[in-house]
Amino acid sequence: MEQPTSAETESVNHERIRQVMEDIRRKSHLPLSIIKDLAHHYMVYLMERGSKDASKEFLLLDKEVNGYVLSIL
Repeated sequence: MEQPTSAETESVNHERIRQVMEDIRRKSHLPLSIIKDLAHHYMVYLMERGSKDASKEFLLLDKEVNGYVLSIL
């Protein structure tokens, strides 16, 4: 995620990073705390360098990793 990129290569890099995150979430046997930490780093990446659809992906990942948060006002 920290490797330099350009506008031309960012979408390819994002797809690779997204696939790694997906594999971590679906196939790994890592402790949940480690998966959540890695997901958090990916979510920061989405907000800093993601495309126009990054916020949607961010929200879906946040919901899946951290669960629903119910706020009663």
